[in-house]
Amino acid sequence: MSGGGGEGEGEGTTLEFTPTWVVAAVCTVIVAISLAAERLLHYAGKTLKRKNQKPLFEALQKVKEELMLLGFISLMLTVFQGRIVKICVPRDIMIHLLPCSLPSESSGGHESGASPEVSGPHRRLLAEGAAGGYCSAKDKVPLLSLEALHHLHIFIFVLAIVHVTFSVLTVVFGGAKIRQWKHWEDAIAKDNYDTSHALKPRFTHVREHDFIKTRFLGLGKHSAILGWLHSFFKQFYGSVTKSDYAALRLGFIMTHCRGNPKFNFHKYMIRALEDDFKKVVGISWYLWVFVVIFLLLNIEGWHTYFWIAFIPLVLLLAVGTKLEHVISQLAHEVAEKHVAVEGELVVQPSDDHFWFHRPHFVLFLIHFILFQNAFEIAFFFWILVQYGFDSCIMGQVRYIVPRLVIGVFIQVLCSYSTLPLYALVTQMGTNFKKSIFDEHVQVGLVGWAQKVKKKKGLKAAAEGGSTTQSGGSLLGIQLTGTTRKENKPQDEEKYVLGLTRDQTLEQRVSLKPDLFEGMRFDFTKGLNQKFSLSHSLMMGPTEIPSQSPETIKIPTAQYEFGANYLDPKLVLMGRLMTDGRLTARLKCDLTENLALRANAQLTNEPHMSQGMFNFDYKGSDYRTQFQLGNGGLLGASYIQSVTPRLSLGGEIFWAGQHRKSGLGYAARYSTDKMVAAGQIASTGMVALSYVQKVSEKVSLASDFMYNAMSRDVTASFGYDYILRQCRLRGKIDSNGVVAAFLEERFNMGLNFILSAEIDHKKKDYKFGFGLTVGE
Repeated sequence: MSGGGGEGEGEGTTLEFTPTWVVAAVCTVIVAISLAAERLLHYAGKTLKRKNQKPLFEALQKVKEELMLLGFISLMLTVFQGRIVKICVPRDIMIHLLPCSLPSESSGGHESGASPEVSGPHRRLLAEGAAGGYCSAKDKVPLLSLEALHHLHIFIFVLAIVHVTFSVLTVVFGGAKIRQWKHWEDAIAKDNYDTSHALKPRFTHVREHDFIKTRFLGLGKHSAILGWLHSFFKQFYGSVTKSDYAALRLGFIMTHCRGNPKFNFHKYMIRALEDDFKKVVGISWYLWVFVVIFLLLNIEGWHTYFWIAFIPLVLLLAVGTKLEHVISQLAHEVAEKHVAVEGELVVQPSDDHFWFHRPHFVLFLIHFILFQNAFEIAFFFWILVQYGFDSCIMGQVRYIVPRLVIGVFIQVLCSYSTLPLYALVTQMGTNFKKSIFDEHVQVGLVGWAQKVKKKKGLKAAAEGGSTTQSGGSLLGIQLTGTTRKENKPQDEEKYVLGLTRDQTLEQRVSLKPDLFEGMRFDFTKGLNQKFSLSHSLMMGPTEIPSQSPETIKIPTAQYEFGANYLDPKLVLMGRLMTDGRLTARLKCDLTENLALRANAQLTNEPHMSQGMFNFDYKGSDYRTQFQLGNGGLLGASYIQSVTPRLSLGGEIFWAGQHRKSGLGYAARYSTDKMVAAGQIASTGMVALSYVQKVSEKVSLASDFMYNAMSRDVTASFGYDYILRQCRLRGKIDSNGVVAAFLEERFNMGLNFILSAEIDHKKKDYKFGFGLTVGE
């Protein structure tokens, strides 16, 4: 790649002087290979769907997502490579943090245009390329040469492919090991170990049970240290025995499905492992962060990749030891409590045996272990192909061989020991996975739940679209779901006064129905269970500012395009309007307790775009939130459940653009039928609200707002009445505003809507009608 041309090497012949048959031939080959790969993945997906392998099909979709991300990265590198190679920096910057040491003397010669400090006989990751002459004219050097950029491009591709390949191999070999346990399942179903015998009146001597003999009466009976050592070495030989499998199987069945003693635990375990596979095969954002860090630390003399090879090894050994120790703990619990038991010996699954009381934390560690090991192997082969085995960036042989040995050891141990252990032991948590349902039942339940969530989510998004604008007026205090009796995850639409999900939506649709004026047509099309598109056409008058008390209106027409992605852990909503406004909303559950919410509204008008980020952490009986918005807006809040019905909290904020700060306090009291909430802020705002659920079809809501600075006082009363085929919502407030909203369902997916609002004080009368089509 290094001819005598210097700059000419990087530029080469353009398409203007390239034979057309060459261009056509190369294009044909590339397109053919790409189409063949796409068709292969397509038919693989159809085959998995035909065989009802839904988890594996979702894993294949995850692989497609990774390939799409890889293609986007490749496109970005290709499009911007011309600009990147022309970024010139001072020469002194490029002699620090190098993966290879610079030669003592410049070996000059064939790389014309390269600086003496960075040219030499060694090919390096950040070698100079075609832009050397361009930067040499400025007495500088390129930030990244064209050749180095090309090598980086190849490395990212190799890393993704190796990770997906190694993940697939691990699950395939681990699954093969688990399928060897099927004869245990069949034998247990036939002999005296069948779960139906566990219900018969018979006694079992605990200390004589094979499970207790191997897991309790061994080295770890009297010493915790010896118990951990036994668990450590147990993962290398006979990690799971038939007695282990039978005991854990029976414990699972008696805990989660006692009414089905013939439950096929092995089939469930395989489905659960396939369900987890789609999480392992992907490359999450934090793994890309590790890649960047490792590339940064690849400094000459540090032997970084030798030392980081021990990270997945240590984690893998720790995971295997912990999983083995969980089995021993289950045996200890039974043996220490009972001498003899009636029926079969039954262990008690519990999350308390796992790190942070989360069995799925083990899956996160396995994901990181597989990725880190794939990174090591990918980096080795990339250096081997691009720079050769004797390259300085490859390192010395005494550091290379241990890395390869550790990599192979990790792959084998994870496939044949750790992954099967994970598949079995993590079923000993307090909760079972949704894959306990048969595939067709699970698909039906998920489809039904997604339709319900989509309807509620889209309505909540429309009703909460203005929250970003007005959230700061009451300091944005949220009092949602902090009572001790509420354990289920909360919906993303919790804004006004922190009511519970159903009551919050009822109050908002009652006091702030989705009113409009003129004609409106909404069409929503669900492309799949998670993704949908919407089209809205609105024709009616638009209000413009006026000095007179009467409202001035001009006729307008507007089109709005929307896209929605609704997933239990990720919600994305976007709206694009013809006047250039773009509204986007994001809700992402980073963990079970930590959620990220983002709202943004972009517009062509200067200084009118707005955005806000919220980090929300929910504990067992408290909730805290941190807010960050444009204009230097910072906020933090904390809500504490004092009793099962009463919650108290406070919030502080700082608006840097206006150099204002504020402090707010809030309280919330709730029962099964009502919720009362109140807020007071140092900015002079006072807000009180009350929601009463009269019956399943009737809800009443009221609120009171007082602004001490403007002396404005507003009281509102709203109602929500559900008839057989329609829903009527309305409100009336102390300013003389009366509003009503009627939604009539003609057929499944077809609704007729009417809207009316009268403002007596402003002499403003609004009327609208429309149709909504789609789920």
